[in-house]
Amino acid sequence: MGYGIYLKAKVNKQGKAALFYKITSGRDKLFKKNIGVLIQPRDWNKRTYQIHSKTENAVIYNEKINEAHTLLKKAWSLYESDTYDWDEMVSFLGGAKPDMDVKTFCETIIKPVETDSLYKGV
Repeated sequence: MGYGIYLKAKVNKQGKAALFYKITSGRDKLFKKNIGVLIQPRDWNKRTYQIHSKTENAVIYNEKINEAHTLLKKAWSLYESDTYDWDEMVSFLGGAKPDMDVKTFCETIIKPVETDSLYKGV
């Protein structure tokens, strides 16, 4: 149980791997999300959750990693304090999927309220 920022084991053709965060709660709940950073595995310091300072774009990448880490800490503390349940925490982290698709949204929300021509335009 807990969270962490990990380097994906698979590397691409340029020899870079993606950073992602993972949250687990027991054996049945798992949430992963890509941070959007590709780096050489040798540049990653897993103890400090930072990219070595001599790496190209290290300052920008480290800012992005710090933002993700702060968001993870906040989400996890809200989950552990029972303020959020699992689904609310995933939604807070930006990984929630909408309950309805666009067509269902248009039919249930827009069609009853708006004119027929506007509904057909959408």
